[in-house]
Amino acid sequence: MRVLLFFFGFILFFTKASAQQQNTTLADSLFQAKNYTRAINAYAGINSLEARYQIAKAYVELGNYQKAITQLEYLSESYPEQPQVIADLGGLLFRTRQFERSAEVYGELIEIDSLNPDPRYRLGRTYGELKKDSLAQLQFQKAFELDSTHLKSCIELGEFYLKRRQFEKAHQYAEKGLALAPDHAELLNIKALAWFNDYQFELAKPYFEKLVELNYREDFLLLRLARCYEKTWEKDKAVRVYKFIVAADPGNADAYYELGALYRDKNQLDSAQYFFNEAYLDKKPDLSRELVALASIHREKGELGKALELYKQAHEEAPESMHIYFNVCELAGKYYKDSARVRPYLENFRKLYAEEKYAYIYMDKIEGYLRELEE
Repeated sequence: MRVLLFFFGFILFFTKASAQQQNTTLADSLFQAKNYTRAINAYAGINSLEARYQIAKAYVELGNYQKAITQLEYLSESYPEQPQVIADLGGLLFRTRQFERSAEVYGELIEIDSLNPDPRYRLGRTYGELKKDSLAQLQFQKAFELDSTHLKSCIELGEFYLKRRQFEKAHQYAEKGLALAPDHAELLNIKALAWFNDYQFELAKPYFEKLVELNYREDFLLLRLARCYEKTWEKDKAVRVYKFIVAADPGNADAYYELGALYRDKNQLDSAQYFFNEAYLDKKPDLSRELVALASIHREKGELGKALELYKQAHEEAPESMHIYFNVCELAGKYYKDSARVRPYLENFRKLYAEEKYAYIYMDKIEGYLRELEE
């Protein structure tokens, strides 16, 4: 009798195990086929850690992050010895911008596995989102100490010091990373910007050139490369880069402006006027710089009326600028023959700026012009 009961029990167990295996196989095949809703339903009939974990992953694929978080929270409480579950929970909380909770989860993960650099790196990123930069830097530092090949932490440390203008340390971390990955764009960019922001344009240049060689040709990068060429007296190269930028991005007002400035330096005023005008047409929303540049070209050409109107437009764009309005006053004095038309500009300057901190730079001349009108 006992043998018979054992036999039937074995058969029942085997049947259930076989059915569960079939359900698992079906659920896995549905998941692989990206039929996530049916896969969830199939996994729901299987009572195991693996099935619940797959349900969480399926919810992520469907974009239902809150249900995925609910599943992962249950699993992390029920199976606290499973670090991958906890890591996924921390990542999903980070992804849904629940940074405080994400930081708590990564802290738990570090307690489980203190020698793993990855949760420290991810905790550092979470602290970064919480604007706790010093705590973030500390975690990146610990992650890099645990694994000197952890490039993500190396990059974060390089960027941390770059933002704080601690260029020597930024260089140190960038060089450590480049020793492992010589063509890594983010590390090359740290080197380039550390030299550029320290006004070492000759040293910055090869790193920007390397990035261009690697097909990184974003406008902000090319603008800095062109500026390096300008600062190292390679003006023709700078012109070529700026022209490349405007060919690819005809709305780039900064590149047009720099082309205008380069042609003005060459005394090619018609070309300078063209590029300043393009900058003016494309610039949004503050056009004062471009208007002043165009005004200066017309002034050098002796077209004082056009220059005056452009300076007045520039002042409308930047009414806080004493310097622009001083140019308005100066040109009004040269352009108008009738002193009655000049006086309002001079008196308006006094009214607008007499109490400003640096008004004394201009006020002596303004008062001198007013005295001349009285004579």
